[in-house]
Amino acid sequence: MATTRRQFLERTGALAIGLVVAPSLSSMAAPLMLDESPVALRRPTIYPGGAVAVESGRIAVWPDAQTPRFLIGGASLFAFEYQTGDIARIPIVNRTTSPISIHWHGLDVPADMDGHPKDAFSSGVTKEYAFPVKNRAGLYFFHSHSHMATAREVYLGLAGLMIVRDDEERALNLPSGEYEIPMMIQDVRVDPQGQVAYTPTMNDMMNGWMGNRVLVNGTPNTFCNVKRGMYRLRLVNGSNARMYKLQFSNNQAFTIIGVDGGLLETPQTVTSVLFSPAERLDILVDFQNAVAGSDIRLVSAPFTAPVEMMAPVYPQGIALDILRFSISADPGIQYQIPARLSTFPEMPNVSGLVSRPIALAMSRGMGMGMRPTINGRTYDINRVDFEVAANSYEIWEFRNTENAMVHPMHIHGRQFRILSRSGGTLAPTDLGLKDTVLVSAQETVRVLVHHSEYEGMFLFHCHNLEHEDEGMMQNYVVRGTTGVEEVESPSLKVFPNPADSQVTVLSPTGRIETLTITNAAGEVVLKRSNVESGTVVPFDSLPTGVYVVSDGIQSVLVHIVR
Repeated sequence: MATTRRQFLERTGALAIGLVVAPSLSSMAAPLMLDESPVALRRPTIYPGGAVAVESGRIAVWPDAQTPRFLIGGASLFAFEYQTGDIARIPIVNRTTSPISIHWHGLDVPADMDGHPKDAFSSGVTKEYAFPVKNRAGLYFFHSHSHMATAREVYLGLAGLMIVRDDEERALNLPSGEYEIPMMIQDVRVDPQGQVAYTPTMNDMMNGWMGNRVLVNGTPNTFCNVKRGMYRLRLVNGSNARMYKLQFSNNQAFTIIGVDGGLLETPQTVTSVLFSPAERLDILVDFQNAVAGSDIRLVSAPFTAPVEMMAPVYPQGIALDILRFSISADPGIQYQIPARLSTFPEMPNVSGLVSRPIALAMSRGMGMGMRPTINGRTYDINRVDFEVAANSYEIWEFRNTENAMVHPMHIHGRQFRILSRSGGTLAPTDLGLKDTVLVSAQETVRVLVHHSEYEGMFLFHCHNLEHEDEGMMQNYVVRGTTGVEEVESPSLKVFPNPADSQVTVLSPTGRIETLTITNAAGEVVLKRSNVESGTVVPFDSLPTGVYVVSDGIQSVLVHIVR
């Protein structure tokens, strides 16, 4: 019999679903012959402007052990920082050996900037991501979204931070400078020689790839020297599949002030919290009463968790050290946490809204294997699963039909509000604006989605990245854009859209030097030179689906329906 989410959260200390008691790490991991010297926490490298290279190579995560890893801007952790209302213009140079696509996780951006797998760009190519920064202050992030390669690329380091600030946050005078510490947390599977490889088995693909060590900002065995005062820790769970039960080794309380989409309305004080893949946490922790010269560790405490059939090598719930804080004798800043942090927009009347059921299940695929599905389907890059109206509200009901599997579900395009959980009351981390929500076994989670004003194709998927690559993802299209803020006036228009057998292409310059049409897999299906504005382009030889029409400067998504 499956236990409830409430029971699961009670067991993890955060208030679904404990089936197997996780053994300790020491009882499972083979002895590691590694250099375990402490490493000072590395701060992220902040974007200085100009082109940013994404490179693949081999670096020493552990000393004297070269292992495959991606570098972004030459750093172990790269970060962009913007103010709400800025225009982000970020040229990304692909110096890897395969096409990549970059997703700006949690940000409301145009569809062709969102990092859909169909928009991957090849090795040697530079793509400029350009969009208005419309989101409120918060910790967002970016990562690979390459087709069926997301898990491997994120695991090997193709991810970083996006920090957004605004006046509402600035008015709180939160701890800043040395007292604000961004951290990307990621577990890795390392062998005795210090190699961090990605070689998932069928069992790993079913449960998610999980490791036996934790990197913080790309480094292991991390410590941070802190003063006796208040600190703001800004955390991203950058792991492929691992959940963490975050707490401090001395069991001291800390205060959650923000989640995925920025500040909460009111602070929430806890002693532990469950933290699933792709979620973010903004917390305040006070070291004022800590003993000078002592160490306090941020850990993932043991908890029980479900498994699907065979247990993973390093399952959910094992005890893991994350970061050691070394307390100095120096006084730090004192900060009084305000009773109110921010004000959310008024909730709309949800009665009568479209309620969209989204069933999550493990279904039998080809052969004897099981594959994660949404509404009985695995992902097809060419298929539109449904359409929504721009700037509209819907209720999405994530229904996890499994007895022994959890799914952190992520929606591209907009933040949402969690309305209810069938497994119990909302946790403190459910009370803010979210883009990722953990759906426990046999649980239904209802969320209120306010769709983007941007038209085009977006995704939603499980953020257990092995599940995503195995097909637990769907395309949805936003239609009927009104009031969209564009980065610049579009240079290309295509109508009708949707179309049947042909489209008319308009260019304000009167002539298009090279017109290219690609399918959803990125394959060129038509190319013409010196195309006059107003030219009719036949589509009757092409199958139904989604195509990208480009003049080399702008792209337009065209949906062919018959």
